[in-house]
Amino acid sequence: MVVLCDFVEEILGSAFQPLFRKSERARQVGDTGFVAHRLIYLYERLLISRKSWNAGIRSIDFLAITELQYLKDMFDQWKDTPVWDEIGSEIKQREAYAHCVLLLGWVSMLTASKKRVEVVPKSSVSGRRTADAKIFNDYGYFLDAELKAPQSLLIPSNILSPKDAYRIVEKARKKKGSGENKQIGRSPSMLLIGGLFLRNENLEALKNAAEENLRRVPSNTLPLFRLSLS
Repeated sequence: MVVLCDFVEEILGSAFQPLFRKSERARQVGDTGFVAHRLIYLYERLLISRKSWNAGIRSIDFLAITELQYLKDMFDQWKDTPVWDEIGSEIKQREAYAHCVLLLGWVSMLTASKKRVEVVPKSSVSGRRTADAKIFNDYGYFLDAELKAPQSLLIPSNILSPKDAYRIVEKARKKKGSGENKQIGRSPSMLLIGGLFLRNENLEALKNAAEENLRRVPSNTLPLFRLSLS
């Protein structure tokens, strides 16, 4: 557990103490509406486990340990890449954290399958929105891929209704932009909708909503809807 606590402190760097103190204050005043950075939440779960263990209560939060170990292994693969400075900075932001984790998780999965995928640093393209990644085939052609991580899909949730699922898909499609300001769609592309802790029923609802949206709004953007880390 000590190694994983050190990992969280290292990843968050100078942002760790402010984020940790903010979470502590919220807990002390009973602010039930406060949402801590995910890494801080997991860090606090480890502290509780360690305190219980030291008190002779053999209770360990295996879910928090498993999630942090997965993140540590994945981040270690990216630390020496050109995109890490940018992504590492975004990981420290609570609002951007889930998007970064989902993007790295998806790209890591494809890379492990021997696919050539490149994460596109936002700093590499000035004055224009761009896709999150490019997927290349053996002939040098590529597919743009843009990931959207709606807030409604980032926390454990009830089962989505078909209407709610379609609203999420439609909003993600519109957020990719249009005209000269669009992130994808200038060439064959893929729109990913990602979430955390999604139920199988919700994955199916999003799949159906994506298919319905594509029928209503034809485009050269391929829908990819089964993206969840749990």
